[in-house]
Amino acid sequence: MKRILMLSNTASMQYQFLYPWTELLREMGYEVHIGCNFERGNNSTPARITLFRAQLEQSGIPYHQVDFERNALLLHKYAKPLRQINEILSLGDFAAIHCHSPIGGVLGRLAGKNAGIKVIYTAHGFHFFKGASPMHWALFYPAEWMLSHWTDTLITINSEDYERAKHFHAAHLHRIPGAGVELSRYRTAQKPREEVLEEFGIPQDAVVFVSIGELNANKNHAVLIRALQKLHNPHLHLLIAGTGKLEQQLRTLAKDCGVDAQVHLAGFRTDVAELLHASDVFCFPSKREGLGFTAIEAMAAGLPLITSDRHGILDYSKDGITGFACAPDDAAAFADAMRILAEDSVLRATMGQHNARAAEQFSLDTVLLQMRDIYESALGAEEPAIVR
Repeated sequence: MKRILMLSNTASMQYQFLYPWTELLREMGYEVHIGCNFERGNNSTPARITLFRAQLEQSGIPYHQVDFERNALLLHKYAKPLRQINEILSLGDFAAIHCHSPIGGVLGRLAGKNAGIKVIYTAHGFHFFKGASPMHWALFYPAEWMLSHWTDTLITINSEDYERAKHFHAAHLHRIPGAGVELSRYRTAQKPREEVLEEFGIPQDAVVFVSIGELNANKNHAVLIRALQKLHNPHLHLLIAGTGKLEQQLRTLAKDCGVDAQVHLAGFRTDVAELLHASDVFCFPSKREGLGFTAIEAMAAGLPLITSDRHGILDYSKDGITGFACAPDDAAAFADAMRILAEDSVLRATMGQHNARAAEQFSLDTVLLQMRDIYESALGAEEPAIVR
């Protein structure tokens, strides 16, 4: 039985996005090995990572600790994970590496070239894009261009990255609509809105804006707090689910802005569908996103969106149709969008109904059908091709 190494920086990326792809490869007859960092950098709780380990063991999927860092600029820390990847490949019979995330993409391609096996790389969002800093362009674009020479199959997940990747040198290029969302999980909720709002002390007649994501600078939750401050409306509440190093900073900001009674930090949650159905509007102000899983989940739940106007988000966020798209640093624009949707329940419903339909193109079933074709091509194709 031929083996595939599914490689990513973190275990949380494996179980949140990549596990269905692992199961697909197993159905196709491959023995899939998981390589990632189970110990550090994950955007979930240690208990959830322990549960994922148990799931892998129960399913008979071999897994390996690879000591990736999340900061791609720590070049002096690349040697150890590269050595660990080479040790995994030394087990033999690997047909390919499928690598993900920036550092996994770099080291996976280096290891694949060294081992003489095929390399599939999924770019979950290039760090160079319209609106990115000159430093990101100077650092990441040349690296991606160079590494594309050692990439048999490059998979992008948004239109902007796909168009950019046409100028690289991967033998095969594909675009898919993200990792795939199990839409049925978000169509309904198990708990009523009243029960969820009561948990957080949110009044039942409040208009609730929800945002889900790691509490870091890129997710940009601070702009929502500053927007809420501008509205001077105690009837509006902001619910933020996620963990991260900026938690205390966001609490302090909410207090300094005088809206701490309206901002609710929920921590890590597994009841995402319930949070979405208890809310009125989904907010996604990220400075960069390859696509944005949680925003599509919110669309499936029938919520209007207020997003930033950057990168892969624009593949589904259409200003005035799905909701509103704002410059990520423009708190006034976010405030205007929040005010408009707070005041117009009919508009919220109309946009939400549109979004529930539009989410279908990002379904897991759709993505898995495309990935089966890509895997079949990647693991047996001989001639270069750009697949549109």
